[in-house]
Amino acid sequence: MRYLRRIVNDQQEPVINFSIASARKASWGNVVALAELADPMQARETYIRNLDLVVARLAKGILQPGFWIQTTLRLIRMTEPSDKNAIIQILK
Repeated sequence: MRYLRRIVNDQQEPVINFSIASARKASWGNVVALAELADPMQARETYIRNLDLVVARLAKGILQPGFWIQTTLRLIRMTEPSDKNAIIQILK
């Protein structure tokens, strides 16, 4: 964790907040788009189906991040303590 902290240089909060802000903005945009559809039933079903595909792709990227991200995470895990108390002390 200390190596990751050096890399991100205490930037994790802005990244997390940006992600939450982006998700809220996207959610609101989708609500507005659904509300404004001319033919509510068929158009909404198509819009929701396409939105589900986008979300499924995003979820797959999170669940299966790919070779380079997995390799980087393994390297980080190998260099960090496995003792829970040591981790808590680092996080303080």
